[in-house]
Amino acid sequence: MANAPGTLFALQLLALLADEDGPEGAFDGVDRVQTLRWLRRLQREDGSFGEVLRLLPSQGWFIGGGYDMRHCYIAASIRWMLRGGVKEGEPGWVEDFDTEKLASYILSSQTYDGGFAGSSQEEPHAGYAYCAISALSLLDRPLWEVTPRKARMRMPSSRHEGSAAG
Repeated sequence: MANAPGTLFALQLLALLADEDGPEGAFDGVDRVQTLRWLRRLQREDGSFGEVLRLLPSQGWFIGGGYDMRHCYIAASIRWMLRGGVKEGEPGWVEDFDTEKLASYILSSQTYDGGFAGSSQEEPHAGYAYCAISALSLLDRPLWEVTPRKARMRMPSSRHEGSAAG
């Protein structure tokens, strides 16, 4: 059964093993269109991503895997690697997943102090922050362009609270 992490790791290995003189051929054997269509089906209604698709008898397709920022990062990475610069109408173009919903989901998990967690009400975590910031960057939405100004201003000042510089 195909899963998002395994797909990303396979693509990364193909990129690492690509001939230095012709790296553009790293994904020649990959069915880009089918992989991107499959990836699109992993996106949930709220913009997040699951890990696998499962066909449940008499219930239809189910997106498996927890609500985890790693899956959002993985989806953004696969998209970035396989979409390239292909524009609508060009050979190999495939409908994209909803990047706005993904960015919105990621930003909704930002906590009061500017960190990232499983939700805005949980304790921020460095792993979530890495995945959130990296996914936004891969979507061409750097954090400094999408984070509300109030949160950006609060982050540096909170570092000085309780310190000698305070």
